[in-house]
Amino acid sequence: MNKTVSPKTNSKFSLEWILLIIVAAVVYAAGIAHESFWYDEAYSAVIASYLPWQIPAQIMVDNHPPLYYMLLSLVRMVLGNSELALRSLSAAGAVGLVALGAGPVRRIFGNRNAILYAVVVLSTPAILIYAHEARMYTLAICAVTAGALYGYLAVVENRTRDWVLFGVFTLAAAYLHYYGLIAACFMHAIIFLWLVFKRRGQLKPYLIVGTAVFLVYLPWLIVFIRQTLSAHKAFWLGPLSWDGIKVAFLQPFAYKEQFPALTFTEFLSDVTLSQYLAFALAAILFIVGLVFAWQKSTDRDARFGRFAFLAYLGVVVSTILVSLIFLPLFFSRYLLVVSGLFLLLVSLGMGKLPGKYLPWIAAFLFVVINSFTIKDIYTRFYNHPMRQLVEKLDGAVQPGDLIITTDAYSLGPSFYYWPQADHYHKNNPIEAGWGDVLNPLVPPLHYEKDLPELLAAHHSFWYITCSSGASLSIYDVVPGAQSWMKQGAPVRVLEPDSPVYFWAQKYVQNE
Repeated sequence: MNKTVSPKTNSKFSLEWILLIIVAAVVYAAGIAHESFWYDEAYSAVIASYLPWQIPAQIMVDNHPPLYYMLLSLVRMVLGNSELALRSLSAAGAVGLVALGAGPVRRIFGNRNAILYAVVVLSTPAILIYAHEARMYTLAICAVTAGALYGYLAVVENRTRDWVLFGVFTLAAAYLHYYGLIAACFMHAIIFLWLVFKRRGQLKPYLIVGTAVFLVYLPWLIVFIRQTLSAHKAFWLGPLSWDGIKVAFLQPFAYKEQFPALTFTEFLSDVTLSQYLAFALAAILFIVGLVFAWQKSTDRDARFGRFAFLAYLGVVVSTILVSLIFLPLFFSRYLLVVSGLFLLLVSLGMGKLPGKYLPWIAAFLFVVINSFTIKDIYTRFYNHPMRQLVEKLDGAVQPGDLIITTDAYSLGPSFYYWPQADHYHKNNPIEAGWGDVLNPLVPPLHYEKDLPELLAAHHSFWYITCSSGASLSIYDVVPGAQSWMKQGAPVRVLEPDSPVYFWAQKYVQNE
């Protein structure tokens, strides 16, 4: 039976949700520029500097679809290129994820359980982390979650608006992230089979929507296949391991991931008791939600629980199988794209706890346990600390200065924080296998053939590098480096929670 609310109650609920959405906006806006940009964010900034219609051609060498970068380009046109401006799109995605509670979640679960859902989302550390990153994750999570919600509502209520929104959000998910594409494929497949076996009278609206989604995605399909087949070049996509799988399930409740990904044992050494407890509580509630979903075959929210679980399971199992049989595809951070489905099942289990007060007690415990991690996200530094290096150099790097880098961790942020400098990059052997991924940075990024001219035009240069272990010695980069001498001591910055530290050394020509 569909859950309905009276007009009077609905008005009251609207005020509650307005307040919740305001709280979400404050939570995700606070501290948005706390962390320094790291390589991936700097790459986003570079791609966003192109006009939206130029972006698809620029990211053929990337491993992501174009929609996020096109939206970020529009944001950059309006708000500028600051950290706050570029991250605002991700914060909006996180607010949108919470706001789904006021619409489709409330229609399926009822108001109380929808509020529980909003509390769960607001208290999940990974949503806050990626609300503060200029990357596509919160938008992708929101699109996948919305696609599942509206797809289910389209089947059970058969409203044109829900069918349209299902198509829009699954298409957006596919164009935001390839795990979003996988999730969209499973949602479409499940709904198609559901209609074939149970509701054949509704096949026509689905076929219209499904065909439209396929046709609009078709132009990118060839690019997707090509990028997937070259995934072996992505150094972060290593061989599948139990450690990687375990880390993936802990990721929503953990601190900022260390990059490259740690082994499970190393990961656990950095995970506090509160994060173990958060994962354990979420897992218990997830199982409660699943048990309810399979026991109550006719309940509206139980049926949604089965649908969401099957879509979530499809993504997990398919990416693991492809990684085992064909090529590496499973990555812990990518699984966050479907974490909204996981959180929906957590909130479903929370809402089905017995008694009037137990669901709220569980919600309170969920908030308290995760609050320790959330506090650290606001107060500690997990990104690579390039902004701290910029501040410590205090204007020593001037417009037109030459900056030399030999690792991507140093290149990307240097490119963002010193846009007026001349940048030269020499690939190290570890990163040389990336292929053409740095092409969108050229120009103004300079490569090997430009070095003699750059050195002739500058009487000094800065060598900026980090402790990743991939960097080259300056003597392997600059011919006749002995004719250049260090000026002053190297400037170093180190943040205890960052996986790398940076240093900058100035070299001047030895007359």
